[in-house]
Amino acid sequence: MVLNKNYYAPANLEGANVLEIYTRTGILAIDIADEDSSCLVIGVDESEMQADLVPPNLRFEICNLEEDNDWTWRQRFRLIIIRQHGVFVKDLPALIRRCQEHLEDEGWIELQILTLRHHSLQQPPTNEESKIQDLHRHLSVGLAALGRQLDIQDDLPQILQENGFRDLNHLKWHVPLGPWPKDMELVLLIPVEKEKPLTALGRKT
Repeated sequence: MVLNKNYYAPANLEGANVLEIYTRTGILAIDIADEDSSCLVIGVDESEMQADLVPPNLRFEICNLEEDNDWTWRQRFRLIIIRQHGVFVKDLPALIRRCQEHLEDEGWIELQILTLRHHSLQQPPTNEESKIQDLHRHLSVGLAALGRQLDIQDDLPQILQENGFRDLNHLKWHVPLGPWPKDMELVLLIPVEKEKPLTALGRKT
């Protein structure tokens, strides 16, 4: 959960089909399936996921999400959700297009993205890079050489609009690097894999 919610899209999941892509451990898919037993949830990743203690309205599948031929679902989804870091896919526009094609009319896509830009809320910005910012810069350069973009959140609004999404909404949270914040709400964010300071929502036209 992110601040006590599995998702922020205003979608009614009663009797709905839900797709979580790049599900990893499957925790989010399990939580959504447990939250509403009337919906059917599919959790998808490119490697095997856990098979134990799975709710009856959830199944896991393995597929290559960057290949059009692997998107074989005939049903349409009311919600497609992605909870990932910013370098999970080579071709983000193509992934968003595939999601758009598999959503119901008026269906929602939600991306809970871990952004890796670090800054201090207490110290004013300076021209001098911190070691963490220096690491971020080197990661960006290295990943670009592999055809991947670290800060995909910068391009999300335009990509969603170009693929026919409307009612776009960005929700942002600061996520601390350690357990020292005075704000207990920030402390509660830490166990959630240090994620996710940005959630992007869009409704299919």
